[in-house]
Amino acid sequence: MIFRTEIRPKPSDFKISHAQRGLTIGSCFSDSMGNRLQDAKFPLLRNPLGVVYNPASVLTALHILSGKKTFSEVDLFCEQGIWKSYFLHSSFSSTEKSSVLENIAEVQHRFRSEFVHLDYCIVTLGTAWVYALAASGEIVSNCHKTPANRFTRRQLSVAEIFTALTHIREVLQTINPNIYLIFTISPVRHWADGAHENQVSKSRLFVALDDFLYAHHNTHYFESYELLIDDLRDYRFYEEDLLHPNSQAITYIWEQFCATYFSAETQKIVGDFSALYRAMQHRPFQRKSAEYQSFCEKYITLSKSLNAQFPHIDVSAEVSFFEKQCR
Repeated sequence: MIFRTEIRPKPSDFKISHAQRGLTIGSCFSDSMGNRLQDAKFPLLRNPLGVVYNPASVLTALHILSGKKTFSEVDLFCEQGIWKSYFLHSSFSSTEKSSVLENIAEVQHRFRSEFVHLDYCIVTLGTAWVYALAASGEIVSNCHKTPANRFTRRQLSVAEIFTALTHIREVLQTINPNIYLIFTISPVRHWADGAHENQVSKSRLFVALDDFLYAHHNTHYFESYELLIDDLRDYRFYEEDLLHPNSQAITYIWEQFCATYFSAETQKIVGDFSALYRAMQHRPFQRKSAEYQSFCEKYITLSKSLNAQFPHIDVSAEVSFFEKQCR
């Protein structure tokens, strides 16, 4: 008997390899996938301006990264001695105005220098709900828990979402005309919006994205939402808040992502790096024991072997870690 509806995404013609550079941007789910890609040693920028949930804010983040939007003092405000921006994550906030501007300039420089040629971008959409400044109507990425009367709250229409997706594609194509775009809709439910309102919000994202994907080549949809909501479909795959997927669910979705976008060779490399990562998390009872020293020597050999096979993949941190354990 079959007790659940299993989803097996169709393998994509586009394959991600360690020779390509990527960007993940969007909701907190893009952080989860981005972390897995970085742990597997893919050259990647993960949500460089922090988590953003709606399509309009994704577009603003790309404008800032690419330099299409000039970022200056007018984009900052000071509250209780802390300088912040409605377009940046709170990790950029500082008591010094100059520090915020320097940090964003550093991120922009890295994006333009190291990721001047992007091969793919993973965009995760979380919600159609947006907050706009009441004074200007400009949609913000982060309210920073400032008074609600500074904002108006509404849902983007399907047409507005489609337009935002079109502009996202245009910005990314200025970096690489042949960039491959992978879109996914976050399975995380925005319960504070209300059950019905969350469903309407996700539905608008689905409709707009489906129209967009139909109209453009070099775009693909990955079924992360469906894998959690329809395939796993059980609260044991959620965190205690019953809204966010737990590590077991994320691992399951990651495995489906690997099967969709990695070649057999790349999946083997990912497996080797996963073994390295797990080995680095190991905490021995006796660091100087012969058994643990042999364990470290084994992974030094594996690290150097991977470096010889794939010189474009930097494993210096892994080699250094295990060598230090052997001292």
